Amino acid sequence: MPSPGPRASRGLATYGRAAGALLLFSAWMGLLFAGFLLHGALHLLLVAAALLFPWRALPPPVSPVEQEEPPRD
Repeated sequence: MPSPGPRASRGLATYGRAAGALLLFSAWMGLLFAGFLLHGALHLLLVAAALLFPWRALPPPVSPVEQEEPPRD
């Protein structure tokens, strides 16, 4: 079986980073709502989630005007 190319492995790494960021963000929200502030150190989870999230992998935003245009021939 051939190994996945660099593009496929980059996609898997992107999903892994997004999953890790979601896990850190969920832990931050859960501990925050439970009342654990940990003397401000709890907010480091939010910073870590923001740094881990794959921001460059997001597609560029599309305006509503561009979405309604018919395809050009």
